[in-house]
Amino acid sequence: MNPAIFFHPDQRLVALPGIGPVRMLLDVRYAWSAARWYPAQRFLARAVCTAARLAALLRRGVMRERLCAEDMPEWARELAPLRPAAVLVGTPGPAQKLTVRFDTPEGQPALFAKIAYKPAARRRLENEVEVLRALPRGFAPVPVAHHRFDDHDVLIIEAVEGRALRDTRRDGEKARRYLEALAATSARPAEGVHPWLVRAWHELPELRPHVERLAARKWPVVPVHGDFAPWNLLAGRERVVAIDWEYGTVDGLPGIDAAAWRLKPDSLIQGKSPRRARLHATKWVKNCLGVSCLVAEDLVRVAAGIMRSELLLNGRLPNDPVLYWQEQVAFG
Repeated sequence: MNPAIFFHPDQRLVALPGIGPVRMLLDVRYAWSAARWYPAQRFLARAVCTAARLAALLRRGVMRERLCAEDMPEWARELAPLRPAAVLVGTPGPAQKLTVRFDTPEGQPALFAKIAYKPAARRRLENEVEVLRALPRGFAPVPVAHHRFDDHDVLIIEAVEGRALRDTRRDGEKARRYLEALAATSARPAEGVHPWLVRAWHELPELRPHVERLAARKWPVVPVHGDFAPWNLLAGRERVVAIDWEYGTVDGLPGIDAAAWRLKPDSLIQGKSPRRARLHATKWVKNCLGVSCLVAEDLVRVAAGIMRSELLLNGRLPNDPVLYWQEQVAFG
């Protein structure tokens, strides 16, 4: 899908980065503010992003009609007077999606529209809709509308202000407090065997000894984000909000998101070995939940195993480097 289709014919557009595959398409009038939305966690990536934002300011852009001759979708036209400011093209893969930011006439973010065309992405978007509707207010974006079409789905949510958290001790404390508050608001007793552990038992036969040890304890049922990484949490003036709940569930197990908070950056940013990352995550989960090292390690292993299962469901191949890393954390 051509990302230019989501803009009005009179808008001038500029692409980021300037070379290579397009990750973001922006209206030149909103280039400086909207380009802050460009995903960047590493120092070098943030420096490149800043340089790209400056470059966008100096470029005149290209008229939308030169990039795309198709009409703007009706659902997007109906959001007027809001105007599209930017389109973020997701990471290529089976679950890839597009996200459009709609701003007020004054240039303030108002809504985001997430568009999914691929089957795996459409399933994830459907799951996100259900989870967002079930979560308590204040912990996630508010869903506004959900459109289903023959070849794609669209989820429209209220914009959330804030900066993406980073892999620092201070932001880690913010993430921990977020999980505690969410559990305190939403926790409920499990009826029989915990539903999350039932799933782990069936999907991860190699980890059944770890699942059995976890099942010997009483755990509450809590919401789990499923992709609880620093870049999926936004810190505003008053609160932290988690975004992108495609992998979420309201029938989750405490400690799974805490494990993900460490495993995600240790894998994708720090480049730690699976063993070091497992030890690092075990220590973090132990401190977050106040459990023994053994229980914390069980949670980390099972969390990594479910992360791997989710990517396999998306259609990723078993020899994918990320899946291999998660496999070593879970089973190594």
